[in-house]
Amino acid sequence: MSKAIKQGYEPATERELFTLELSSLDQLPDALRLPSPRFACLLAWDAARIADAAIAQVADRLLDAGAVHFTCWGAGCQRVHDIIDRRATESGRNEAPHVIMTSWHADEPLAEALWDFLHASLPVEGYVEGCRSGLAISIGLPASTSGEIAQALTDSKGWTQRVLESDDGKHAA
Repeated sequence: MSKAIKQGYEPATERELFTLELSSLDQLPDALRLPSPRFACLLAWDAARIADAAIAQVADRLLDAGAVHFTCWGAGCQRVHDIIDRRATESGRNEAPHVIMTSWHADEPLAEALWDFLHASLPVEGYVEGCRSGLAISIGLPASTSGEIAQALTDSKGWTQRVLESDDGKHAA
């Protein structure tokens, strides 16, 4: 069984950061145990050839575990985003002031999705309380991608500083 691994802490969002590296979808645990009842989720996944029903099952499992903000990245991430939105609405989780936030980052480098996850994955007011964890899940991606995610989460302050120094003002601190 796969287990989330603590990587670091992001002081800007006051979140403990975890990774979960899966070689295939069937390794996603039935239950996720994080130190807070709610969490932001980076879902890095090549879902281009994954059936909608399988994506919906992942969405339901993560929503049931407490995910209140999703950052989706990888092939098919817009479709993953749309299915998560639909499942959140169908389950009644998208009724003000409780709205599940989602973003997708197609045709963007992983660093953009990581930036969003670390600095902009802020839940709406109804879900802020108890959102003190961030979980980055990679499914079926190369070890280099999972390594890049783990490196950013292990030293988010240093990673952020390197991005800010190299992007010519694209990101705000």
